Amino acid sequence: MNKRKLTLVLVFSLVLFGISIVAQAQTDVTLTARTHDQLYIDYFMSRADEFDALHPELNITYDFQVDSQIADNTVNQLAAGEQIPDLVGIERGWFGRLMKDGAIAQYFLDLSPVIGDRVDEYSEGRWSIYSYQGEIYGIESSLTPSVLYYQPALFEAAGVEVPSTWEEVLNVTGPALAANGSAFTFATNDPTWFQMYYEQRGGQIFDESGTFVMGEEANRELAIEVATYIQQAVQAGIFMPVLGGDVWSGATIPTAYTDGSLASTVMPDWWSSCCL
Repeated sequence: MNKRKLTLVLVFSLVLFGISIVAQAQTDVTLTARTHDQLYIDYFMSRADEFDALHPELNITYDFQVDSQIADNTVNQLAAGEQIPDLVGIERGWFGRLMKDGAIAQYFLDLSPVIGDRVDEYSEGRWSIYSYQGEIYGIESSLTPSVLYYQPALFEAAGVEVPSTWEEVLNVTGPALAANGSAFTFATNDPTWFQMYYEQRGGQIFDESGTFVMGEEANRELAIEVATYIQQAVQAGIFMPVLGGDVWSGATIPTAYTDGSLASTVMPDWWSSCCL
């Protein structure tokens, strides 16, 4: 086991989570953790020297796992009554699976008491996506805002500005770009994208208490509106279909963006360095 390599997690768990281990000073401790991406290990490695300097009295060994199927494996282990690692890297897209039947409250620690007044140091929206029934169960590792990557030359050639409303995309900008052989953005069967459009339109999946409310009439109407909008955009060549894992790990979107058949796309800030 590479103790130096696995020391990274402690920066996240003790500094950000505020876990107290004073009573265990001078004691050998093994803390297990699981994440989906090697980049998290790399990040914590960059903080290892700083952490060692702050805590020379600690002798902690980390059993750090990289698991590409972390969501399924974690949920399945909980369902089978098996033990999971002490720390689990939860991507916001599957946090909802842990809300089912209150699993998140049963198996995970409410971090609200240890976060305390540091709650104001984070964007409120970063807390809400890892909250259940008023309690916080995760701390975001980055802001990861979603932004519009776009190619000015393609918009200029089509004689249009970057749109600011859905209606402009469907009725003005999109058709002009499509006439020049460029889709405005893409559509996919990954539910993340539908959810972004849906919530941007004001729809709710869960209310503040964690109750499923998407089936209520007002939310149902918004869901139908969003689905119709996406369908119309695809039919008009304004949205380019990209399915399944191709959205995140395939070559379709970067290639289309490079050759000009995709004029713009909404992606997180890290997309430019990992995929474009």
